[in-house]
Amino acid sequence: MSLSSTENRLRHWRKQRGFTQLALAREIGVTRQSIIAIEKGRLNPSVTIALHLAQALRVRVEDLFSLAPASAVPVAGDTETPGAVFHLGLEPAEHALSDTADVPSEEDEPEEPSGAWDFV
Repeated sequence: MSLSSTENRLRHWRKQRGFTQLALAREIGVTRQSIIAIEKGRLNPSVTIALHLAQALRVRVEDLFSLAPASAVPVAGDTETPGAVFHLGLEPAEHALSDTADVPSEEDEPEEPSGAWDFV
């Protein structure tokens, strides 16, 4: 299972452009293991790495990476799918915060010191 709900076509474009994993890794300054992990969906690249990959392969970032279809993303509160988790994969749905969870109110926010933005 990948770390998030993205799909990538890195392997397709890498092969299309004639790069080996090692050559592409050297071109953008990462390890071959990073390229392997990205291709297998075990690692989501940073924006910077995604931009470097797109530049090296002469494609748009959108050609390499996209969001998975909404139907493939587990939803919080999904009791039908075993192991369903929040969209961001932070915690299992059965442990989700309820609507009555403690949420800070405006009264809890610290007040700005008076006159902090006053101009004379």
